[in-house]
Amino acid sequence: MATRGRDIAADLTALIGEGRWQSGDRLPSEATLAERFKVSRPTLRKALTLLASGGLIESTQGSGWYVCPDRRLNFPLDGIDRGPIATRDSVWNVWVRSLDRVPTNTIAVSNALPPRDVATRLRLGADDYCVMRRRLRFVDGEPWMLCDGYFPLTVCAGSPLAMIGEGDAVDMHDPTPVAWLAGHGFPPSRSKSEVGARMPTEFEARALGINPAMPVITMLTTSWTVDDQPIRCAVDIFPAHRFLLTTTREQA
Repeated sequence: MATRGRDIAADLTALIGEGRWQSGDRLPSEATLAERFKVSRPTLRKALTLLASGGLIESTQGSGWYVCPDRRLNFPLDGIDRGPIATRDSVWNVWVRSLDRVPTNTIAVSNALPPRDVATRLRLGADDYCVMRRRLRFVDGEPWMLCDGYFPLTVCAGSPLAMIGEGDAVDMHDPTPVAWLAGHGFPPSRSKSEVGARMPTEFEARALGINPAMPVITMLTTSWTVDDQPIRCAVDIFPAHRFLLTTTREQA
């Protein structure tokens, strides 16, 4: 039944996302929804509670369930205020401070087998390890976003970028990992970002403090040198109920 509750929560999330019910709209009664999904009222309530804990709906005693106002925050992928900003760290910190809030993060570096989609983009075999730099970003002490950077060992083995550990000892600010690569024979010439959406993994839901029924936005950004050698694949995970990702284009 727990799985059925999560499935219903995912279906309701999709319906709200498609505009079936707008901000402030009252959902159908619990009896109506239970009949629609062919489940008991307790199972239906578990699904509604999942959505409520994720900030998507809220209950008004004696009145029912309502879609919450859209509280997503506008996150500009191409920089803040004065054009592009050089590093994602800078973009994040400037953005959070622009909200009069406090950005912090944790970082851990390890050797890891990358996910299949990352391995494909880095042209690694099924058994090829790489350096994974995992950064969890916080706003006012609350986990908000997960960023994993994967680097082939062929471009960073034995370097500060590949130092295993956690915290300040392995963090890189000056130079940043990409700047270090540029200064050691692997300057990025081009990059490609791919944006998608899915349900979070168990680890992502736990790390970000979100319900498994709440979708996340994914962005995979791969960078190559001028001779087409992949040097990094960054995987950014944005909880969909927190972020509205935007980009701006100047017209010629």
